[in-house]
Amino acid sequence: MAQPPAGAPYQSHATLADAAVAFCRLLRQRGVTLGIGEVTDATRALGIAHLSPEGHRAALRAATAKSAPDLATFERCYDEYWCGAPAPAERRDTDGDGGTGTALARRARSAGEQTDADEPAADAATGTYSHERSLAERNFAVAAEDEVADIAILLQRLGRLLARALSRRYRAQTRGRLPDLRRTMRLMLRDGEILEIAQRQRRPRRLELDLICDVSKSMDVYSSFLIQFMYAFQHAYRRIETYVFSTSLHRITPLLKEPALQLALSRARDTVPDWSGGTRIGESLQRYLADYGSRLGRRTVVVILSDGWDTGDTELLAGAMRSIHKRAARVLWLNPLLGSPGYRPQTRGMLAALPYIDVFAAGHSLDALQRLPRQLLV
Repeated sequence: MAQPPAGAPYQSHATLADAAVAFCRLLRQRGVTLGIGEVTDATRALGIAHLSPEGHRAALRAATAKSAPDLATFERCYDEYWCGAPAPAERRDTDGDGGTGTALARRARSAGEQTDADEPAADAATGTYSHERSLAERNFAVAAEDEVADIAILLQRLGRLLARALSRRYRAQTRGRLPDLRRTMRLMLRDGEILEIAQRQRRPRRLELDLICDVSKSMDVYSSFLIQFMYAFQHAYRRIETYVFSTSLHRITPLLKEPALQLALSRARDTVPDWSGGTRIGESLQRYLADYGSRLGRRTVVVILSDGWDTGDTELLAGAMRSIHKRAARVLWLNPLLGSPGYRPQTRGMLAALPYIDVFAAGHSLDALQRLPRQLLV
């Protein structure tokens, strides 16, 4: 088993896996965005046998530090947590609020997160991980009132992570399948001999995303969560347009650019007159085609988030879906009801749309939304 350097706080945990989870928790409190996948990678990294102290540090760094700011935070937290170095907060004076707490604690409280000092002693690191795992599987429709805030935090984190993952996926690869003769000749002139054949690969095109969310009455229990996900996704992925519909379609891309989530949600609800109203999917998608159909092309993926309940003309819905499917690269329909046991797409609206959907998937939980990048690939 990997052995960290001798030091403090990690030694209060029974196993290295417990300590790794607690370390990831500290990184989150210091501003590093980590999801369940990163936490799992960190615990697995420490399961590698015969790692030196330097290897221990490198394994955790690879699992958790994804950017230059994250790397700087990681190095400080690693020294503090695994090597017993004084925390930055301990080396500073009090935060100016009469000595009632550190600046870190104040920032955590302002973000609605609990600090270590506020947490009950029984809340062990493994309990936190299990809690997040449970929330990831929770159907939004049955989330308890005291779970809503935690799910919202995880949704924000997930939206940003998935958007960044999608951006990285479409970068040019350093290794390709085609020989690059021009670069090979340059290397030969520099080195005097051909040591290897340089490779090249066609640069994939970035996807254009159109997210269209149903905010009708039947979607109330889901739409508030899905809009938060769309907000986080839009802030991390720029090639995106966002729309909502009930009885008519509304573009809310500019509204979701607000720096504060709650302000963005409030403005969206105030701007959309038919929020929580009836459902006319066909008319809304026809409006989408008329006003924004010029966006559709070989790089555009359209994602519709709706339960498929439609009180309008299903022939109109079928025609709009047929046109979108013909002109877009791919059409995804995320239906929250698909996550319910025994659900069958038997409503008139859903049956009319199904022939023109490339991916029909659930959208009822964090786990379901986590699959989105793989489903987007064309």
